[in-house]
Order: sequence, then C-alpha cells, then structure tokens
Amino acid sequence: MKKFFSPEDREYMRIDMGSAPIIVLLMKNVPEAEQKRAIILYLWYRFSDFDLDRPLVEQYRQNAFKLIAALKKMQEVST
Repeated sequence: MKKFFSPEDREYMRIDMGSAPIIVLLMKNVPEAEQKRAIILYLWYRFSDFDLDRPLVEQYRQNAFKLIAALKKMQEVST
C-alpha cells in the first residue's frame, strides 16, 4: 500500500477498515424486520451516495458516520 496507494487511497482504506467492524456488529444486531432496509442503507451509503464534483474521502467518511447512525437508530427503535 505504501508503494502503490496515494495518500487519498490510504485514507479511504483506513476509513473503510476502521468502520467495518462497527458496521458488522451493528448489522448483526439489526432486528429481522429491518434487515432488508439495513442492507439497502449499507449499499446506498457505501456505493451510491456520492457527488462526483466533491472529494471522495470526505464523503466516504461522512457516509460511514451516517450508516452507523442509521443502524444504531434501527436498534433503538426495536428496543
């Protein structure tokens, strides 16, 4: 990674790998009735919700926070 990745690439990977364990834990605890919605949100925030005229890394960071917040909210509603 140090040789072939740009600083932006490394930051993207840091965000992705750093948020993955949290997202996995939250996804595992999403109530069954909300699982389909959780997957749709995951796909939206990870792969779709980007403005091509803005820097990717900051948007990816914001999307990770939004996804985590949405997954936490799904669990709060069910309890």
